[in-house]
Amino acid sequence: MNEPTLLPLMTDDERLDELITRVSAAKAPSRALDSAIAAHLGFEGWTPEQWAEVEADPKMVLPAIPKASCFTASLDAVKQHVPEGWCAAVVMGDKHRGHSAYCHNNQSAFLGVGSARNPPRIWFEVQAATPELAFCVAWLRALQHVRREAEVLGSAHS
Repeated sequence: MNEPTLLPLMTDDERLDELITRVSAAKAPSRALDSAIAAHLGFEGWTPEQWAEVEADPKMVLPAIPKASCFTASLDAVKQHVPEGWCAAVVMGDKHRGHSAYCHNNQSAFLGVGSARNPPRIWFEVQAATPELAFCVAWLRALQHVRREAEVLGSAHS
């Protein structure tokens, strides 16, 4: 008899990659994606158990869980969570061009005075079906970068 193969649990970073992929592929705002974003980022009182329920069924919207912000439908819902010190913008497209958005760490791309260099400029620009979805993806990529950077700094100080 064959033993069932257990898949390894995804790391937070892998979960966020998968979530970014889902939001990038969306054609319209989605309360299920809003729920998954809120759960993954720990917003609005979501617990790990509630996140596990959403992760088990990506189309699930859990009415018992505190109402998630409309991340995929509202520029304002995303704007308030852009990482501190980062800038963001949305470029509205038309029927011929897609909508795009970007987030960057507000660093100049030029060298600093003397031999000191400015920190590297980090820039995430994306296109999506709606301006809100584009902004949401750019924001999630910026958050992912900030988290990865914090992990590297944390492990360097350990």
